[in-house]
Amino acid sequence: MNEIFSEAFLDTIVERLAPRVAEEIAAQMPDTRPVWMNFRELVEYTRIPEGTLRKIVAKGAIPKYGKRNSRFHREEVDLALRSYFQSEAA
Repeated sequence: MNEIFSEAFLDTIVERLAPRVAEEIAAQMPDTRPVWMNFRELVEYTRIPEGTLRKIVAKGAIPKYGKRNSRFHREEVDLALRSYFQSEAA
C-alpha cells in the first residue's frame, strides 16, 4: 500500500493537535462544579493538603462564609489563591 503520509508525520500532527482540541472542547463544556463548597470539598477542589489549607483560611487569605460550617465560593477561592501564591512567591 502506498501511503501519502508517513506514520511519524501523522503521529507528530496528532501530538500537536490533540491538546488544542482538548482545550477547545473543555472551553465549550459547561462548568458543572458546585459554586459553593464546604471545607472538605475545598480541599478536594484545590488539592492543597488539609493542614496547609486550614492555615491559609485562618490567615484570612480565602474568604469564608459562616463560622462552624463554613462555605467557600469557588470564584473567590480561585482569585484568592492566585493572589496568595503570587504574594508568597514575591
